[in-house]
Formats: sequence, structure tokens, C-alpha cells
Amino acid sequence: MKINLTSKLILNYLLLVLLVFSFTTITILHKLSRESKLQLEDEMVTRAQLISEFIPAELISQGNPKLVQPLIFKIKQKTNSRITIIAKNGIVLGDSESNPETMENHGTRPEVIEALNGKIGYSTRYSFTVLKPMLYAAIPAKTGTGEITGVIRIALPTTLVKYLTVNTLSNLWFGLLLALFLTIILGYISAYFVTKPIRQINQITQNAIRGDLNQKIPVFTKDEIGNLARSLNQLFQQLQGTMSEIKREQNKLTAIISSMTEGVVACDLSGNILLVNKTIENIFSVTRTEVQGKMLLEAIRNNDLDKILNDVLRSGQPQQSELTLLLPVQKTFLIYASPLTSEETPFGAVLVMHDITEIRRLENIRKEFISNVSHELRTPLTSIRGFVETLLNGALEDKNNNRRFLNIIHDHAQRLGKLIDDILELSKIESREIQPNLQPVDLRELILETAESFSPQLQKAKIQLRRQLPASLPTINADRDQLKQVLINLLDNAIKFNRENGSVTIIATAAPDSIKIQVTDSGQGIPAKDLPRIFERFYRVDKARSRELGGTGLGLAIVKHIIEAHQGRIGVESVEEKGSTFWFTLPL
Repeated sequence: MKINLTSKLILNYLLLVLLVFSFTTITILHKLSRESKLQLEDEMVTRAQLISEFIPAELISQGNPKLVQPLIFKIKQKTNSRITIIAKNGIVLGDSESNPETMENHGTRPEVIEALNGKIGYSTRYSFTVLKPMLYAAIPAKTGTGEITGVIRIALPTTLVKYLTVNTLSNLWFGLLLALFLTIILGYISAYFVTKPIRQINQITQNAIRGDLNQKIPVFTKDEIGNLARSLNQLFQQLQGTMSEIKREQNKLTAIISSMTEGVVACDLSGNILLVNKTIENIFSVTRTEVQGKMLLEAIRNNDLDKILNDVLRSGQPQQSELTLLLPVQKTFLIYASPLTSEETPFGAVLVMHDITEIRRLENIRKEFISNVSHELRTPLTSIRGFVETLLNGALEDKNNNRRFLNIIHDHAQRLGKLIDDILELSKIESREIQPNLQPVDLRELILETAESFSPQLQKAKIQLRRQLPASLPTINADRDQLKQVLINLLDNAIKFNRENGSVTIIATAAPDSIKIQVTDSGQGIPAKDLPRIFERFYRVDKARSRELGGTGLGLAIVKHIIEAHQGRIGVESVEEKGSTFWFTLPL
């Protein structure tokens, strides 16, 4: 009869379990029998020692059975074992199972001889008194001076050892049955995994029929199944190598395109999208799976981009153009479009989008800065030149007006110098040429000192200064001179752009991780449309009044850069006709 592989495995498991169990059973039974005997002997010695407390050696030395036998009957119920008291001469003085007067002399018993020699004696033999094999343990009965007056012996039937052994054996047989049951289950599980390669071979063959060759059958054995798997693996190896090479080249191309910061779109001759990279997905909020295979205009709704693609596909020549997007993002791109060719045969076009938004923004900032500087310099220079020409044309001799003209020239020259100083300072701060000199600063003392310096200006403008400062503020690490410049700028603006008989309030509050300073005025306030640009260079809400009061338009820009250099934040809150509050925070 032919036995299949599953049956072989189950039989092998059963044989292995039987062999291991038989060897283990013999070893355990031998060891258990010995251990059980030793355990009983230790327990018997313990009982004998306890009995010696009730039947002292001095009583045994009297050799009177009538004194000993009643005590044994009392103790017997508590020990559940045979008790024998033997005199030094071998005469039995008491026994829990028999009349000591009818018992023979026990002086020749091995365990008694050992006990009379001062040791613990053990012995196993058949007892003709109780008619069963017994295990004996005897200890010497010693007086307080160490004199041996007799022997206390405990006896238990050896059937207790056999009982423990048989009980363990039954548990072992139960374990064997359980092991056999598990062996059958594990055998079927093992057979399942053994036949798994056959199922895999069948599945991979079906996949190969459908064109999927990028698989390999795992080989774990050297039997017929393993040989079949190796043969099929060799059959697919060359085709897999070719497919893997194509895949590697594709992955390289995908990795290169995905890592580009420029947006890349490749289309075929019909304008259908072949691929897009991650940058294009981010710019137009699309995914590769959504747009692949669609027309460019259908996937990315931008007519200018579609026109560039069509020009390249029609002319076969590279194209370059600048494109400004308003949706979904407001950015400016430089588009490079080139045809795709294979062996001089065109098969599509690729568009590369370079983000030049930041470049254009910086160019606009530079143009605006140059325009603002030119405008700010032109006004005082024009005034200076006009009054100098007036003086040269004869007004110098006009004693009633020449000094007034010179004062005007002096004021404009000072304004011009302050403007240039502010421009230079702002340039150094922005280029990080000036780093804050961080030192411990008492902010409360600095606020009071700065506020005191504005007393003449406050009196002249009839403005009341209020201070809402806690009794103490935490010391911070900061550049004292730069913070003082910030406070001077904010207080100067609060006074200049205030009302007559108005007020300026300085508020300081401490949080667990920062300090907040607020400068509040009761002026005309700032329109909501101007708030986002209030910290820009040369930006003024009321240009005429600002120039009249000597402002350069750079103070708040300098303040903003100083606070940010200290890792702080700055902001403004304002309501027209109710005043403004400029605030900044500094980290502790």
C-alpha cells in the first residue's frame, strides 16, 4: 500500500513522540521514586523530633512501658504513622500498632543500631508485626547532657511511595494521549505547509500565463517538489532579469523626476499626459493617477500651458515662456518646453516649470525700495537746493529771512542724515551684520528710564503718560540699546500721532514663558486696510503729516527686525478714531 506524504509525516511525529515519552517516563519514574522516598524520610524524622518533645529521654531511661505506652496512644492520632519507643537495651517500651510486651527485642534492627550510635537510621523491610513492607526512620533520644537513653522510631508503609509514583504515571499517560492528539493535528498542519509549494507553483504558473513573470517560487526542500520549483525558477530567470532591468531604469527615471524641485509634465503626440512629478501635483492640487492618460487641458485647466504644449508639438522646436498663475496658487513660473524624440522620431513633449516667484518678488522689492529711497531723498534735497539758490541770489543779505532760510536748510539736512542713518541701520539689521548683544536687562527700569526721557515732548504736546507696570518684571537676556530704540520709536510715534490732551499708556505683563509690552495711544487710529503693511519700509498712513513731523518711514521696520532678532513677536491693533496699540513680546 502506498503511503502519501501526509501519512508519512504523521507517523514520524507519532513515533518520535512515543520514543521521547518512553525515555522521559523511565527517567521521571526513577527520579520520582527516589525523591519521594527521601521526602518521606525527612518527614518521618521531623515527626520523630516532635515526638521527642512529648516523650523525653529521661522518661525513656526509666524503662517503664506503663509510662510510655499511654503517651504513644495520645500522639498516634496526631502523627498518622506507626510510633515505636525502644530502650537502650533494645526492649520495646511502647508501640502504636502492637503490645510492646509481646514484641521481640529490637536492638538488632539496622535503624535502631544507627540511632543508638547517635545517628539517624533508615531502613526498608517487611514488617511481620503489621504484615506489610514499611519504611523506618529512627533518631536517638538524648538527655540534656547528651546521653542517649533510647530510640524514637517512626514507620510508614512503602505503599505511599508507590502511590505517588502511580499517580504521576497516570498523569504522564494522560500527557501522552494529549501529545498524540496534538501530533495528529500538527501532522496535518505540517502536511499543509509541505504541499504549499505545489499550490504556489500552480499559482505562479497561472500568473506567468497572464504575463506576470516577476515572481520566484521559494525552495525549502531537495525532494521532487524542490526540484520542480528550481526548474521553474530557472525557466523564468531570464525573463525576470529582463523585466527587472526595465523596472530599474523606470525607477531611476521616476526617482530623478520626483526629486526635482521643478514641475515636470510629459505628454505624447496627442497631448495626453504620460507622467507628472510631485511638484506638479502640489502646484495644481492633482494626483498622478487622476491626470495620467488625460489631455493636458482636461487635467490641468490652464490655456496658456496648453498653448505652449501645442506650439512645441506643432513646431518640434523648444519653447520658453513666463507664466503667472492666480489659481490654485499665485505664483510665477518660467516654462521650458522641449520635444521628446527617440532615434530622431518625436513621440511627445516635456514641460519643465521653474518657480521664479521669489525672484520676481525680490526684484519688485528692490525696485520699490529704490523708488522710495529716491523719493525720500529728493524731497529734502529739493528744499535744500531751493533755499541755497535763494540765498545765493541775494537773500543771504536779507537779515530778516536769511537765518530762517538757514534753519530750514539745517532741518532738511538733519532729516536727510537721519534718513540715511536709518537706511544703513536697517540694512545692517537685515543682513545680520548687527547681532544683539545679549545681557541681563531689567525691563521695568528700562521702560521707566525711556519714558522719563520723553517728559519735555509730553509736556509740549499736552499728553499724559500712564504706566501700568508690575512691581517687578523678570530679568531677560536682550540687547539693552536695541530694546531702548524699540521703546523710543513706539513712544515717539504714540506722541507724534496723538491728539492734544490725549494719553499714552505703557503696559507690561509677564507670562510663564514671555513678557508682553504694549504702547497704547488715543490718536486717530490706523485704517484697517493699512494695518497689514504698517511695518513695511517707507510705508506711511498719513504721508504728509509723517514728513511734517520728521518721520523717515523706517522706524517701525527697524522695530520689527529688532524684535524678530530677539526671537520675539510684534503686532498692532487699531480702531479708527479710538487710537492704536503697538505690542511686542520677548521670550524669557
